[in-house]
Amino acid sequence: MSTILKNKVINIAIALVILLSSISAFGVGSQYWEQNPLTMYPGEEKEVLIVLQNMAGTESITVNGELLEGSNIAEIIGNKETLIPVGQKVDVVIKVKIPEDVAIGGTYNLKISFNTIAGPQEGDVGLASSIEKNIPVKVVEKVEASQEPGITGKSILGMSSYTAYLMLGIIILILVIWLVIKKKKTGAKKSK
Repeated sequence: MSTILKNKVINIAIALVILLSSISAFGVGSQYWEQNPLTMYPGEEKEVLIVLQNMAGTESITVNGELLEGSNIAEIIGNKETLIPVGQKVDVVIKVKIPEDVAIGGTYNLKISFNTIAGPQEGDVGLASSIEKNIPVKVVEKVEASQEPGITGKSILGMSSYTAYLMLGIIILILVIWLVIKKKKTGAKKSK
């Protein structure tokens, strides 16, 4: 290997190390994805949290959020620019509202892009990155509150869950007392 080629390889390696040390890494997470879509009924309004995290970076970063798809049903609440400190997670709130006249079974797609805002300091090279998050929204029929499980507070045999747990506790207490008394009687008979 010639000296010139060795010098080029060394220079490229040094440049890569310098560039990689100043790259920020961030992630985007949500409780909704392709296999777990956001389900909403016509006329419903929800606030959805998108979690931005800067766990692998060495510096705080600022990202700009933008709705690429679904702006007809959603909007980013608050400032579009978000500062993510090193080692921290920050929530971005997306307000979603399904129109009243939409058909049951219809779907929407929210596509949100988060772009780092490059702010090179003296001597640094600013590298920007972008992450897109897709959230499918499925329109479902509204379920009445009395039909939703757990909303009525009913449990087995029509009792409230509090009453059911209280009854269970009393039964267990009676069984424990009965076992202790039985054990004492059995122990007393053996000692005679």
